[in-house]
Amino acid sequence: TSLVYHERCIGLFAFVEIVVDHYKQLDLRRRNYQWSAQLFHLVDTNNDGWIGQAEFAQIFAGVRPKYSSREVQMLFANVARNAGTLQISLPSFQVLSHQLMSNGVFFTRAPAQSAHDDRARQAAEERELSAQERRARQVRRENEQMLQRVYENWSTFSETYFKVMVALDSSPEVRHRIVASRIRQLGYRFQKH
Repeated sequence: TSLVYHERCIGLFAFVEIVVDHYKQLDLRRRNYQWSAQLFHLVDTNNDGWIGQAEFAQIFAGVRPKYSSREVQMLFANVARNAGTLQISLPSFQVLSHQLMSNGVFFTRAPAQSAHDDRARQAAEERELSAQERRARQVRRENEQMLQRVYENWSTFSETYFKVMVALDSSPEVRHRIVASRIRQLGYRFQKH
């Protein structure tokens, strides 16, 4: 088959590169958000979803490059002011930490925390949950694991996916183009999450 190029079109390989780059950015953001959530929960001892300046400073004690206490205070004040609160929520912290990590800042775990502390905290949380909440949490974990597998296998799968989409889109049969449209809709849903 011959490819006809128009001024508003891009080549298949350029498109694939754009999509792969987009997924890499999404994966980086997802990883940064997960790491930020872990750091946030280490200092959010009352589990209310908010941290104050002291907890914020605890997180920044392990940041590389090192921030001065004044810089940490200014960061906290800016985020809190933008949120219109005196504390910082998890989503606000995730946005900030993702921006910082994307610019080369490295967050480490507080030295006093260990895997044992994490397991003890998780076990205490599990005891407090009802059966329905435990099931919902399990489903979320399974979904996260499935998404992780999709992200990990995207580079292998994407080539086949695009070949199938090209074949379906170029098929003279209407039912093939309908299938391609449905697959594309699923892809859009996946990209939104």
